[in-house]
Amino acid sequence: MSQYRVLIVSDHPLFAEGVERLINDQAGVQVVGVLSPDEALARIPSLGLDVVVVDVDRAAQPIFAQMLRASPGLKFIGLSLDNNDINVYYQRGIKSTGVEGLVEAIHEPLEWKRSERPPLRLLAITQGPYGRRIVEHVRRYAPEHWAIQEWALASELPERIEELQDLLPPVLSASDLILSLAQSPSVAGLLPEIARTIGAKGVMAPINDATWLPVEQSSQLGQQLGKLGVACAFPRPFCSLTEMWYNVRGRQVELDGDPISEFARHFGRPAFKISIDAHVLHTVKVLRDSPCGCARHVAENLTGVSVDQAERRAETLHRDFPCLASVTMDSDYGDTLLNVSAHILQDALRDQLESFRTLSASR
Repeated sequence: MSQYRVLIVSDHPLFAEGVERLINDQAGVQVVGVLSPDEALARIPSLGLDVVVVDVDRAAQPIFAQMLRASPGLKFIGLSLDNNDINVYYQRGIKSTGVEGLVEAIHEPLEWKRSERPPLRLLAITQGPYGRRIVEHVRRYAPEHWAIQEWALASELPERIEELQDLLPPVLSASDLILSLAQSPSVAGLLPEIARTIGAKGVMAPINDATWLPVEQSSQLGQQLGKLGVACAFPRPFCSLTEMWYNVRGRQVELDGDPISEFARHFGRPAFKISIDAHVLHTVKVLRDSPCGCARHVAENLTGVSVDQAERRAETLHRDFPCLASVTMDSDYGDTLLNVSAHILQDALRDQLESFRTLSASR
């Protein structure tokens, strides 16, 4: 029988204790912990959950709405012990009552919730092996409903935008999202015009090396795209991207753009789902991969590693993987983007392992 990892979200201890007593001994149900609504909003994407049971009587409704938006592939069960109502949220809602209804809602397969998503049309602008490697990885593991075209630039480009415009292909297909992976800062000047021409709703220009797109230039580009009504994101590094924000260490920027969020559901800040057997990692599933593929590389080499050694092993695997982030000191972070990238991956893994440690300690 499948084991469903369940998180209880409530700021009321008696509620959480009551729900845990109701379901913890049910077959196929594993309660991994209890978090407050604020804590859950930050940690749910990285915990590898199947179901989130939410105290709808006491959880702030705006936070609950943010949870739904941040984790569209997850089943949420809104539960009220006062009136014995159970509400399952995911694209549509159903109502039930009683412990049997709650357990049935937990076990119900997710397939019925998957609505048809519109295709994501992605234009990737690459320059050299850096961008090409990311695009090849994204193309290999992207959902079937994505359509990806690539415009490959020469390694040496003119600095004057007028000369750059002469290099534009005669035809670019209509696209929803532009992913700029160019290593030349001058390419940024073309992005607003390209977005307008192909009808893009979003532009993403990740910064894995500050010399390729300086912060001042990204700010100017953001203003130009904003005047066109085009959403934009400049994640630094690329693997800091989530569906709701990007960047880390107090530099987070909120994200508001459907095509960018659709990309971030699959590529960006790593997220794992781990199963443990006898204190050893049995399976490590990638829920969201690094754009370069580092998260998948780490996951494939963690099976059989003990819980106590997993973080150190992941650090070694990240170091051995040819990460694309810069080794130059970043002035905002006071660290290299390579180290920031390593910490992002370790944090994602630590969130998963902490849930098992917490569960073992409580038992």
